[in-house]
Amino acid sequence: MGPNETSFGTLGSPNIDAIHSQSQPSSFGKGDQTVTDLKYRNGREVRGEDLKWNSRPDDSNSTYYENTFHSLTSDLKNVVETTLFIGRRVEVKLYKLALYDKGGHFDWHRDSTHGENHHATVLVALNTSWEGGSLLLRHNGQEMTSSESDSSSESGSEHEPDGLPSLTAAAFYTDVEHKVEPVTEGVRLILQYNVFVSLEQDDP
Repeated sequence: MGPNETSFGTLGSPNIDAIHSQSQPSSFGKGDQTVTDLKYRNGREVRGEDLKWNSRPDDSNSTYYENTFHSLTSDLKNVVETTLFIGRRVEVKLYKLALYDKGGHFDWHRDSTHGENHHATVLVALNTSWEGGSLLLRHNGQEMTSSESDSSSESGSEHEPDGLPSLTAAAFYTDVEHKVEPVTEGVRLILQYNVFVSLEQDDP
């Protein structure tokens, strides 16, 4: 990552210390400004464009292996196209790697959109252990807790048949409010993807 190329481990075994050392405090949009307020949001992040990928697993400068990363992105695209946006073409683009350690949280908010065709968010929980840090969703007066949580407690180091580690994810539209409750132990590590929807429909 950046000029000093730091290894962040793999999707199934992320290097938390390395990620933390290269991350920056998270900010958020407030009106026309971008601000930092630890009472409202306490977390850290690495921008998606700063994450480097390599197809060779023996390359120590690789953050995550390129083939695994692209397999994950392809799987997310297929799921989103068959659930949230049936019959539409979508692009799933990595936005950031977010880190919430003990005390980390993010109060109720809606995600900032990055274009007129940005209509959803996908959050993928990596294999780290944490307590607290629940993801709450709220829309039209209804509130729920997402199953996106502590993937390591159930999946450990197991892998799916395509070689991907067993990860949990949550997907929701950009008009859905959401909140990350305070992490009480461990580290909540999340890949955040933006979902862009094509104006064209797929052929029937």
